[in-house]
Amino acid sequence: MAKGFIIAVTTVLILIVMLLYVQNFAAKQDSDLSKIAQILAAEKVTHAWSDIRDDINRAFALLITKEDNSVSFLDQLPSEGIESFLHHYGLFIKNYYESPDLDVKFLSPEGADMDLGTLPPVITIMPQNIQYYYPTWAKRRLFITCPIENASAIVQVFLTVNVSNAYINCKPVNPSASTDCEKFTPNRQCTGSTDYRLYFNLTIADYRGGFYQLKQNCFDIGGSGSGSVDNIDVKNVTGAYFIKVEVGNLPQVLDIDLHNVVAMTNTTLILNTSDFYINYLAQIETTAVNYDTDRVDRA
Repeated sequence: MAKGFIIAVTTVLILIVMLLYVQNFAAKQDSDLSKIAQILAAEKVTHAWSDIRDDINRAFALLITKEDNSVSFLDQLPSEGIESFLHHYGLFIKNYYESPDLDVKFLSPEGADMDLGTLPPVITIMPQNIQYYYPTWAKRRLFITCPIENASAIVQVFLTVNVSNAYINCKPVNPSASTDCEKFTPNRQCTGSTDYRLYFNLTIADYRGGFYQLKQNCFDIGGSGSGSVDNIDVKNVTGAYFIKVEVGNLPQVLDIDLHNVVAMTNTTLILNTSDFYINYLAQIETTAVNYDTDRVDRA
């Protein structure tokens, strides 16, 4: 009798231990599966964000990089159809790219929902409020502005213009040309009394290997009147072409007008601090609907 009772108790204890083991195993398995699902959801969110970001960057034809106290804009000028592309791309994302478990939103710099087609063509360096922008998305003209109270934040600007559809047609690049490349308004030259100086290095290259670097590199951007590195002549047999770079007055720093010229421009701003950030055109928010996983970052 006692032996049978001991066997029964032992059997019950073994069953309880086995049941607890199975429960713990199932709970651990559920936890592991939940972690795997969370990881997969995070990877999907990140992949979707990166995929959309790359498409938008290709549409802008603009690459921005920040390194220490400098920011560079690699840009293609001019461009066509950006607003239409962005609007229809936003519709494509909503109608075909999103899924029941993935939500995508385009947000303004202030965080409000927006139609991609309404993006303003303005990039701002904050908190200095330096702006790199175009009048329209046609990108036929480029401006850099800075509030006069923050003008000292810009230490130096480097601008390289690589022309792909015309060639430099001024002296000394073309010795037989009728005009000089080195043309600038004298009242824009730095003097001992210049309060607002722009140290500006301008380089122009063309598809035939022509190369010109402006000798003048210090400009007064706080004076009165207009000043420019005036109409650097480039030539193409089909029409009138020129590059005009106007310097000052503050808040305007630079006005780059590429008249009929197709070019890649590389603009680098050296600031007096590395404590700044880029307020980009828009943000992309991708969210895994059934998981606490999302990514919000610049477009």
